[in-house]
Amino acid sequence: MKYFYFTAVLYTTLLMGCKKEEEQINDLCLYKLESTLQTNDSLQKELLKTQEEIGLLQEKLEIARQLTEAE
Repeated sequence: MKYFYFTAVLYTTLLMGCKKEEEQINDLCLYKLESTLQTNDSLQKELLKTQEEIGLLQEKLEIARQLTEAE
């Protein structure tokens, strides 16, 4: 009978420990996911800004070519 109680207590303790570790792992994964999403959002904004700058530079280059050809 003692063996049964010991086994039950040990099993419950291990199960609770596993659940706590699982929650910690889930929290860490959620944090990493949110961090990655924020990084992706920042990179997308930076990419759009860079693309706009490239567009403006291409327009300036085209104007400079046209002025050069007109001379």
